[in-house]
Amino acid sequence: MVKLLMTWDIREGEESSYMEFVVHELGPKLNDLGLTITDAWYTIAGEPPQVIIGGVVEDRESLYKIFQQPGWEELQQKLQGYVINYQQKIASHRGFFQL
Repeated sequence: MVKLLMTWDIREGEESSYMEFVVHELGPKLNDLGLTITDAWYTIAGEPPQVIIGGVVEDRESLYKIFQQPGWEELQQKLQGYVINYQQKIASHRGFFQL
């Protein structure tokens, strides 16, 4: 299993719109693309990143196929309207919190 880790901070003033987007679009569409969400962390105090999302797929090839789907690019562009400091990395899935 391979894990995609995505981190970001929510743009100031976009919190309500962001939450609506995450619940109704981001989560379901990531799932539709084939990424199974395993972690969702929201930091309310302390150092950034404010949000950490982790999702798994069977292997790197499957993840790269997700990245090539038009839905991935559309989702990323929409997410960028709500967040700053977006980063992502690929890691071997270890079954517990990863950063």
